[in-house]
Amino acid sequence: MELQELESLDLHDQTLKSINFDLERKEIRISLDIYDENREGYKTLDLSFYDVENLEMEVLKMTTLNYLDVYTFSVKEIDGYGYVRFVNISEVDGQSWEFSFLFGGYSKNSHFL
Repeated sequence: MELQELESLDLHDQTLKSINFDLERKEIRISLDIYDENREGYKTLDLSFYDVENLEMEVLKMTTLNYLDVYTFSVKEIDGYGYVRFVNISEVDGQSWEFSFLFGGYSKNSHFL
C-alpha cells in the first residue's frame, strides 16, 4: 500500500475539526484545519479512510466541546493494511485523547477557507 503521501503530512499542532464514522460502510472521515505558511492562511484537509478495521479509542471526556490539536500522527503498514494513530490534545484543559485503526485505502482532499 502506498503510504508516502500520508507519512509526509506534518499534522503536529494542527486543529482536528471533526471525525465522522460511517459504520455501515466501514469508513472514517477526519477534517483538520491546516495552516499554510506560503498563503498565510488556513485550509481544510479532509482525510477519508476506507475498509476500516480494529478501531481503538480512549475514553474522551470533554465538559465543553471544543477543537483538539494533533500532538502526534503516525502511519505505517501492517500485513498489507495501513495503520494510523492520532494523539490529540484539548485546547481547553490539556487532556489527551488517542485513537488508531487499520484501513484498506484512503483519499485526501484540501481546500482553502
